[in-house]
Amino acid sequence: MHVFGKRTYAGAIAAAILMIGLPLAARADNVLVLGYTNQPLTFRGTGNPNVDTLELGSCSSGICTWAESGAGSISTGSNQLAGYSGLWSLSTSYTGSPFNLTLTSGFGGNSNDWAISQPNPLTFSWGTAGCSGTNCYLTGTLELSDILQLGQGGVSNLGLDADLTITGGTLASLVGPTGSYDYTVDFSSSKSLHQITDERTLTATGSSGEVWASTPEPNSLVLLASGIGALLVGSLMRRRQAESAS
Repeated sequence: MHVFGKRTYAGAIAAAILMIGLPLAARADNVLVLGYTNQPLTFRGTGNPNVDTLELGSCSSGICTWAESGAGSISTGSNQLAGYSGLWSLSTSYTGSPFNLTLTSGFGGNSNDWAISQPNPLTFSWGTAGCSGTNCYLTGTLELSDILQLGQGGVSNLGLDADLTITGGTLASLVGPTGSYDYTVDFSSSKSLHQITDERTLTATGSSGEVWASTPEPNSLVLLASGIGALLVGSLMRRRQAESAS
């Protein structure tokens, strides 16, 4: 006696096909809301109105660090990172002058968009105050490509966009290997970066921003269900063919 009747076969095959057709778990992005910093970005003129240099944050002993300010200014996560909070920081090493980032006007044909040349990747960290390396929630490296200054002649701000590569941290398993960094800084004056004269400086402080980090996919349980479904369809089809031949 066969346990499966025609309707049972049809229902089982339909169920198995449905299992195979299950979409992979929808991708969800984790968002870290980055708070302000009073530490400055300091831009220095070179004598060429289309070339400036940049010092990141506070510098000493070969390291420049630009970090979130105030105990109440925290970064919070959503989705997998919900419930965690911490402080962010960016840092870079230097030799000689701490003004080791070079800005060149004209990125993408826009005179207010400045291409950035950096000798080393910027190091990103997010976690409890004073964390370092693997003790932080997330660590990574930033590759800046350009910064765009807006609002000449009035309130002026600057948008920094960068690709983020996640390198470690206690929460690294909750996110994918890549993400993006988006941050806005406000200038202390309405002066354009083109107007910095030789060796004069222009400063800006951090306002707010976000880090977007994707959730790693696919979900292994969904893949397992899909594999079981495929095996079930094959088994049922072979049994049905054997019945028809007998």
